Amino acid sequence: GKLVPGRLVAMKCDVTSDTDIASLEKAVAGMVSNPEVVLHTIVNNAGIVDPGDFVWFRDISSFQRVMDVNFFGCLRVTKALLPHMIETSESLSEGGRILNLSSVCGKVVWPRNSAYCASKHAMEGWSDALRIELSKLNIRVVKLRPGGARTDMIPDYFARVSANRENAPDSVKQLFDLKRIENVTQQEIKNYDLGADDDSQSANRVVEVLERLVETDIKNMPSAEWIGFDARVIFRFLSWSPDFIRDKISADIPFDYIAPTHPKRDADE
Repeated sequence: GKLVPGRLVAMKCDVTSDTDIASLEKAVAGMVSNPEVVLHTIVNNAGIVDPGDFVWFRDISSFQRVMDVNFFGCLRVTKALLPHMIETSESLSEGGRILNLSSVCGKVVWPRNSAYCASKHAMEGWSDALRIELSKLNIRVVKLRPGGARTDMIPDYFARVSANRENAPDSVKQLFDLKRIENVTQQEIKNYDLGADDDSQSANRVVEVLERLVETDIKNMPSAEWIGFDARVIFRFLSWSPDFIRDKISADIPFDYIAPTHPKRDADE
């Protein structure tokens, strides 16, 4: 039947903090000690972005931070709570479920966003294996792949890409047309601002899918959901396409990519 909002408990924690994770697990353990309480759903939604060409970064700390939140954070939460879900899932006629926020970037990469793409590809692989591993325990694992959505992550993307470009070594900067990149970035920001009233980019699309999956019997749940027209049509098509097609189109969608060139090659030409 329908879930009763008054009986739902929402909790948040820093998914990179072992202390917060331990507090979360302790709270959940206390709740499920009541025989009338079950751990019905785990939603892994934490995510950050730190874009830039790989050569811009002076070390791999940015990649480690993105993976720690977007991937290992989800593993920490699931590792802490899964025993309680296994303990109670047998009593759920509709089954327990783990809903993992992946992305279209888990299937199709964007240049200048490799840390985020790597974290979402890791999420996809782990989710697929976990789905098989838990299939006999009345638990379903579903990957959600949203396309473009208006969240705080997009303005943060623009801010971080500019900061990371400025922090790149001088020897790397000379490989790029920095003025052109900045002009393109400013145009992308304007385009983003102009789309403020575009409901097709609303993050509510993701919320609506989550609400539906929370109330769906796991026997009727897919292994993955592409969310939004861009995800279902453009990015799904790209995920099936040969690399040479995917590489060409991914360089232009959703943000124009300006590749580095060797200074000597430009001079010779």
